Amino acid sequence: MINPKNQVRKTIDLAEYGEITIPAADLSFLSEQKFQTVCETLSSLVNISFGWGGGHLSIKAGSNVGVIQTHGLRVQVRPALSVKEMVVLIRYALSGKVPLQHLRSFADVDWGTGFEDVLCMMLCEESREILRIGLSCRYEERREPLTFLRGRPLWEKNFPWRGGKTRELTCRYHRLTYDNIDNRLLLVGLRSAGHLATSEAVKRKVFQFVKTIGDLASETTPEPGQFDQAEQRYNRLTEHYRAAHGLCRMLIYSLRPESLYESGKHQIFGIVLDMAWLFEKFIEQLMAETLKPAGFNIESQAPDRKALLDAEGYPYVSVRPDLIISQSRTVCGVIDAKYKRYWPTATNSFAPMRKIANEDIYQLFFYQQRLQRKFNLPTPPVAVIAAPLPEEDERGDQAVIAERFKRVVWQAGAEKAGDVRLILIPMTKFLRLIIQREKPGDIVEKIGLNRIRDLFRD
Repeated sequence: MINPKNQVRKTIDLAEYGEITIPAADLSFLSEQKFQTVCETLSSLVNISFGWGGGHLSIKAGSNVGVIQTHGLRVQVRPALSVKEMVVLIRYALSGKVPLQHLRSFADVDWGTGFEDVLCMMLCEESREILRIGLSCRYEERREPLTFLRGRPLWEKNFPWRGGKTRELTCRYHRLTYDNIDNRLLLVGLRSAGHLATSEAVKRKVFQFVKTIGDLASETTPEPGQFDQAEQRYNRLTEHYRAAHGLCRMLIYSLRPESLYESGKHQIFGIVLDMAWLFEKFIEQLMAETLKPAGFNIESQAPDRKALLDAEGYPYVSVRPDLIISQSRTVCGVIDAKYKRYWPTATNSFAPMRKIANEDIYQLFFYQQRLQRKFNLPTPPVAVIAAPLPEEDERGDQAVIAERFKRVVWQAGAEKAGDVRLILIPMTKFLRLIIQREKPGDIVEKIGLNRIRDLFRD
């Protein structure tokens, strides 16, 4: 099997939101046509532009992390988090739980291992956990002729009876099978991981699980809707598949490694993960941990098709707030997760280095007014922007903005002005406390997130 790392002629490694400059001569092995193709391919991960004079290239990363390899160039964007912290973030965001035994395999792992190999190792750990707890299985009905009696004979199928000349008896019975959607999706995710893994040790581990699951489940070509279908069917016997299926979805529907082996096609290898999406899932789990014990209900990504209509009154486009908070069937707030740097102060000032974007403010004000009208509320519900706050050792010399900049009041003619609150979530601190074996519910109280409950009670 081809090892993609053997084809690398230039490796570029930078951190999330990082930027580096390299001499243009470093990519001289690319023709002008290939360079344009490479820039287009890498656009989902980094932005490449020429510096002054054209002698240098500026490569800038955003909130997408991962790795892409094409035409001999390998570009990796590392998350700002450590490997352990990233593993905890993904596991918690996907399932709300973090088995601490998973972290042992990542004790000495850093991003030099490779972003793709870290995700493949995670899927191996999830597969091991699934085998430990138990594979998803079900009983399927079978109707077939047998040389012995099993289950219930179907007399209408066995008529007319030929006495001693009869060699088979058609029976209806139920048989235990592991060939179901849960295991099929896991199998195809493991196969994708096998192609993605660049470390031979990781690849061997992956294909051990491919062999185990492949002996029980059949091959499938999954569609995105099948993951949603599996999620809707989770119960106490299959809940432990949730994180594994989330990882499988990442591996399958990111950049497809199979294209590396297709002759005549543009060669591409890698995986890209949007940290903004992951942060949204993290906030959903964290708000459930914070608000549900206090009697609040949380509705995630609820589409509203009647908010924006065309000239004839038909739905124009649906709006979809991240989280709608209610209590006793009364809507009391809306939360939008924004993976943006809204926390640091400007130089020699306590004012924000980057104020909340207009589009974010307008979006929350719209949600407020829509919910107030839709549910006939006397005042606009609380509107919250949740953004990540790094730990002190990640902030450098930058301070956190003053409290006055965490609230924006809307003065636009409404009888009672609405406002938008910025809540800075200490995500890294939360992840580190989980690594230290703290329980998520205890962490909420420890880092003061319980004050969010008071915000929605008011």
